[in-house]
Amino acid sequence: MSAAATSLKLAISPPPRLRGTPPPQLTGREEQIVSLVAQGLQSKEISQALQIAPDTVDVHRHNIYVKLGISGVVGMVHYALARGLVRNKFQSEGFYGS
Repeated sequence: MSAAATSLKLAISPPPRLRGTPPPQLTGREEQIVSLVAQGLQSKEISQALQIAPDTVDVHRHNIYVKLGISGVVGMVHYALARGLVRNKFQSEGFYGS
């Protein structure tokens, strides 16, 4: 396998912590935030929607990153889709027989 193919495989694979073992438990609020991030909302918009301080959203996001062993929004979106916390456009429009 080429270096580029290996890099791509690693980039689209779930973090090692999620393979074969149950993921860490997120709180209800953390799951709400993951869902909202996956829908494209920024921290300020999330804070307004949930009526909490922007700093509180940032603390939750940090805790999510640590618990899931991820470092960014892409990992959070991957988690949200895998756990059914948000439906992607193709699922919503019936592209996958949903």
